Amino acid sequence: MDFKVNNISPQLLKKAKELATNAEKTPGGSITQNEVEQLLKEANKDGKITVSESQFIAGLTSEQNVKKLLQSNFNPINGEIQFQGVSRIRLREIHQKSVTINNANATKISPQERISMSDEELFSRTKEVLQKHLIDNLPEATKEHVRALLTPEVITSMAVLASAYTAAHMFGAPLVADGIAVTALGIGVGTSSYTVAKNVLEAADIISDPHGDLKQAGKKLADAVALVGIDSFLAYTSAKSAQIVSKLKQVSPQAALRYLSSIKSAVKRQGSKALTSLKETFTSLYETLRRPFGVKKVLPEFRLGLNHQQEKILQTVRAEAVENAKLDGVKRNYRDNIKNGFKSVSVAQGTIDGKPINLKGVSGEKNITGFAPGTSENRVLPWDYVNGTARKADGEINILEQLLKQTSADSKGELTILVDRKSCFSCGNLAIPAFNELRPGIKLTIIQGKGQN
Repeated sequence: MDFKVNNISPQLLKKAKELATNAEKTPGGSITQNEVEQLLKEANKDGKITVSESQFIAGLTSEQNVKKLLQSNFNPINGEIQFQGVSRIRLREIHQKSVTINNANATKISPQERISMSDEELFSRTKEVLQKHLIDNLPEATKEHVRALLTPEVITSMAVLASAYTAAHMFGAPLVADGIAVTALGIGVGTSSYTVAKNVLEAADIISDPHGDLKQAGKKLADAVALVGIDSFLAYTSAKSAQIVSKLKQVSPQAALRYLSSIKSAVKRQGSKALTSLKETFTSLYETLRRPFGVKKVLPEFRLGLNHQQEKILQTVRAEAVENAKLDGVKRNYRDNIKNGFKSVSVAQGTIDGKPINLKGVSGEKNITGFAPGTSENRVLPWDYVNGTARKADGEINILEQLLKQTSADSKGELTILVDRKSCFSCGNLAIPAFNELRPGIKLTIIQGKGQN
């Protein structure tokens, strides 16, 4: 992700300063959701919202950044505010909304025209994209193998995804469509998986457009296959066995419409608060789709199940963490104590920029000798609440935060992180993908234990 200062209009800057001046006088000291909407509207006046603008707006949801804005001459603009924006969970929502606005500006087909496509035509277009245009864009050596895998169930599941996207447009909710694409595809971690989701989403968009170029849709799907391989790609979109083929009927276009009807009601009922509600709805939709589709997190950078040697390594590290905490005088709460010291421990091993990497992490906002420090206050990677708990300082994320300080966007290498428990939603779906975007040259593999985190 590019954090260079560019494409911030003087008008947007002026409006931001006005809102920041008012925000400084109010409790909390940051701009409100309504003011975010105002800034997005200002940024959209020229018909295009840049990544820098969405980062800048997201940064102002932090009281600290509001103060920086008012204290700076901003000539040139203080890029630190943009950078801090990526540490806010709001960035992804705001950036996604800006993408939605940009897409809406470019849309030439009406939602009514899009939704008027029959299920039969939608299936036919999907079939042509998968069986012809996808194959045409693959290397000769893989064409027959992929063709054999494109069963009617695979085609049906892709058509269902396109149908859900179509239904979202009927409700005038392209933001919902993006959320459906990401959740229905079971996105877990990694830049590659985000790109795959984006390509499949764009292909679904083309398929559901009566005037869409199906050759282009095939090219986008071929790019997705090239990124993660055919098996992982099909895990996004297909049923895994004959036993669950019949369940595909549960996720018909009509079912997608029913889900989107409830989303529409939520938007009407809650207005600007609807984004929070939508996340829960997306989760529900994903779970419904996951069961019949057989979607699992099988992405190459995320694995479940430690071998015996890896478990021994983590046991040793846990014992070291407990002992060092005692020596450092770190006080632990009751919940920590009953879990033999700490909720989870992590170990990172690999080579980056030709140098060996050996780091250890422990969950919590504790600074323990020999372990990556807690990062709750100055964290760069985004986080979220899980079961009411702010996940700001998980062990593997403390390690990644440390690596961000030790590396650059141009760094290259490979890193394996062992975690003794399953990574939570905040780590797997927010922090780790963000790290992969910030350090694209580092191939990251997460191997996790089966315990709940």
